[in-house]
Amino acid sequence: MLEEQFKAVDAIPQVMPFSEVYSALQQRVIDGQENTNSNIYTKKFYEVQKYMSVTNHGYLGYLVVMSKKFWKSSPLKDMNRCGFRKRLIGKQEGQTRLKTKERSFGPKEALDYGGSILDTTDFTRRLLA
Repeated sequence: MLEEQFKAVDAIPQVMPFSEVYSALQQRVIDGQENTNSNIYTKKFYEVQKYMSVTNHGYLGYLVVMSKKFWKSSPLKDMNRCGFRKRLIGKQEGQTRLKTKERSFGPKEALDYGGSILDTTDFTRRLLA
């Protein structure tokens, strides 16, 4: 889906293993990358990429899936399913708070390395949506 999203704005996406992105940026095999701020920060892409565009063009969510058979079997059959749901919802809310915090990682480090942060306009955000 991301590949099609970038093709729609005339980009030429290159799909590659995540472990190769840093060296591809460093060697200028690719011009840029699309990742969460937390990935940009932890993989130090800001060291080898001069510009960072803040587009807010996507959402990264996680889905918990289990079969009906598992849901009705042990260990859950003896557990209060309502309590399990409440804990699961609490985990989801915690993940949402964590993802919100992660959005603040990365930009400062990019600036510290002499990079520039380009905040996109509302028009560009609508174009990328």
